Amino acid sequence: MIACLGPAIMAIMRLTSTQTTLLATTALGASIALALVLIRPTGVILGTVLAQFAGILALIAAISMVLFRAAEPSENPNRTANAVRSTGVVLAIVMVGGGLRLGLDAGNAAQISDDILVDRPDLGPGISLLRPNLRGATIVAPDRPHNPADLSATNRFDRTQRTRVFKVDTNASGFRGPNFEPSASGPRIGVLGDSFSFGWGVSYQDAWPAQLEKQSRVQTLNLGTPAANLDTLTVLAERQGQQWGLGLLLVCEWPMLRGADPVRHFVTQIRRIQAAISPAKVAVVLPPVSSFDPMKADIPKGLVQRLQASLGDIPMLDLNQAISQAGGSGVVLRQVGSIQQLVRVPSGDVMLSADSPPDRIAEPIIRAFEADLSLSEPLFFDGGHTTTLGNTVVATATASWLKSLGWIH
Repeated sequence: MIACLGPAIMAIMRLTSTQTTLLATTALGASIALALVLIRPTGVILGTVLAQFAGILALIAAISMVLFRAAEPSENPNRTANAVRSTGVVLAIVMVGGGLRLGLDAGNAAQISDDILVDRPDLGPGISLLRPNLRGATIVAPDRPHNPADLSATNRFDRTQRTRVFKVDTNASGFRGPNFEPSASGPRIGVLGDSFSFGWGVSYQDAWPAQLEKQSRVQTLNLGTPAANLDTLTVLAERQGQQWGLGLLLVCEWPMLRGADPVRHFVTQIRRIQAAISPAKVAVVLPPVSSFDPMKADIPKGLVQRLQASLGDIPMLDLNQAISQAGGSGVVLRQVGSIQQLVRVPSGDVMLSADSPPDRIAEPIIRAFEADLSLSEPLFFDGGHTTTLGNTVVATATASWLKSLGWIH
C-alpha cells in the first residue's frame, strides 16, 4: 500500500475536474477496502472496522473542505475545485496509511484468542472458570515450547510465528463439550483437571477424556478448566460435585510444588474432593510432564512414591510412564546445571547449548524452534500439552489402568 501512495497522490493532484477528483478518490478507497477484505486472515471480520474508518474519512473530508476553501481567495473561480483536489490528496494519504495499519492489525487479530474465561470471585480469590454456552470460540496458542511471560510480550506477534488454532464449545454448566444429560448406561466417569484435561490445543473429540469415553464405552465428562490449580478443583468439586452424577472421578493434577509441604496439601485436597463426590470412587492421575516445562521437569526425587503412600486407598496413575514407553522421535530439553541443551531423541545428539535460569527456557532454544518448524517434542506440541497422538496414549493407558482396578470392563 505504501507503494501506491506516491502515484495516487500525483494522479489526484493532476486532476482538474471536481467530479473526476471525487470519482478517483472514491475508487482509491474502494480498492483499499477490497484489498483488505481479500488479504484478511480466515475468521477476521472487517465490516465494522471499515464502516468506522469510512466515518472517520467523511469527517476528515468535511473539515478539509472547509479549511482549504477558506484558504482560497474568495474571488478565485477555481476555489471549490482546488479545495476538492487538496482534500482528495489528504484523503489519499489517510486512506493508504490507515489501510496499511488496518492490514497489520488484521494480521495480528488472527493471533488473538477469544476470551473463554470469566472471573468467579464468589468461588474464591483469583478463580476463573470457563464461560458457559460458548459456541466456536477461537483459541490461538503457540505451537512450540514457550515461557509464560512470552504470551503477554509487546512483540509477541513478531516472536511467535508457530501457532495452532482450535475451537472451544462449552455447555450450560461451563465445561467443554455437550450438556451433561443423565447417563442412560449407569454411572459415568468425570475427569477433573486443568488445561491438560481440558484438551488445550486439540478439538474436544481429540482430548483424552473424549478418547477415554470411546475406549472404555463409559460416558466421560470433561471437567477440565484451563489454568486451574488443585485448590480451584477442590472448590469446584465441593460446589458442584453432586450435580455431575458420577460413579468415578479422576483428579488429574500435580501437587502445588511451590507451596509448603506439597504432599500433605495434595492429600488433604484429594480427601476433600473424595468427601464432596461420595459415594463415587476417586482416583488420582498425574499428568505427563514435558521436558520443556522447567517448573516441573525436575520433579523432586521420590515425590511420586510419597504421594502414593500418603494417598493410602486412593489409586494413583503416573502418566509419565506411558509417555516414556511410547517413545518417539524429536527433541527434548535437558538441564545440566545452569546449561540447557536441546537434544535429539532417540539419538541423544546435542543440537545446541545455552545458559538460562532454571525456571525459563533459554532464548536460543526458543529461536531454534521458530527457525525450524520440524522441531517438536515427542507427543507434546508445547511445554505442557499433548498432541492428539499424545492424548491417545494417555487415554489408552488410563483405560487399561481402570480395567486393571476392576472399575470398568
